Amino acid sequence: MFRLSIPASAEPLDPEKIEEKELGPWSVETWHITGVNGDRIPLNINVSETVKPKIALLGGHGLYGSKDAPYLKGAARRWTKDAVQTIIPDLPFHGDRSVDGMAPEQAMTPHAVQRAMGDFSRTVDFVKSRPQTAALPLAFVGFSMSTMLGVPFVAADDRIDASAFVVGGSQMETVFNNDPQMPEPMKEQLAALDPATYAGGTHGRPVLMMNAHQDEAFSRKSAMDLFDAFGSPKMLNFFEGTHVVWPHPKLVYDRLLAFFLELVVEDL
Repeated sequence: MFRLSIPASAEPLDPEKIEEKELGPWSVETWHITGVNGDRIPLNINVSETVKPKIALLGGHGLYGSKDAPYLKGAARRWTKDAVQTIIPDLPFHGDRSVDGMAPEQAMTPHAVQRAMGDFSRTVDFVKSRPQTAALPLAFVGFSMSTMLGVPFVAADDRIDASAFVVGGSQMETVFNNDPQMPEPMKEQLAALDPATYAGGTHGRPVLMMNAHQDEAFSRKSAMDLFDAFGSPKMLNFFEGTHVVWPHPKLVYDRLLAFFLELVVEDL
């Protein structure tokens, strides 16, 4: 069966700082680096003027998001004062990398998933090249689509010390059960793209899943199927809300922050 992997690139990163916006006690820097396909990856880095970072955090957005998605941008600003420096790239076909006539859904083809994994890995190269973050523990947080992309990436790149996945899950068993006559080649392709296929590769590195009770995109079974596939240590927390509407978002972000600081910084 075909399996996702991180494509290699011999291209230099060639990092270039494009812009810096001062926002009170922190600033947002926009950088460009060279991606695995040779194009430029725009990414945002949140930098505190007064707090030295204790952890670097690579953030992955959802299917209709970007590096400027509010659910990532707001958290990154808040976490900066808690010593978490967040780096958020635009994934292929999203944000400043969107292409006319190409839908975001094209990011979920096998080629595009591997490209995104390669770009995540290139972003890690960038984080590890910076004196400010080179020696810091490195965590990953992926929302929705970036659970689907992020699990195989984290499993394959052991430079990620811990990972959190929000409103994501495995849909493999549900799809198979709904279509028992599905041809075997199609089953193999779905399995090759499903995060549960790769989740065991996180063994020995902490994983936190955060899922919504009323999520219409990833059901409780979907979440449990992925959770069961992860290596240990692992935790799963459910919260009130749907895939995109969370009545108490602060509780979600507080739990994520506690995971990054207590589990990653203190235990690793």
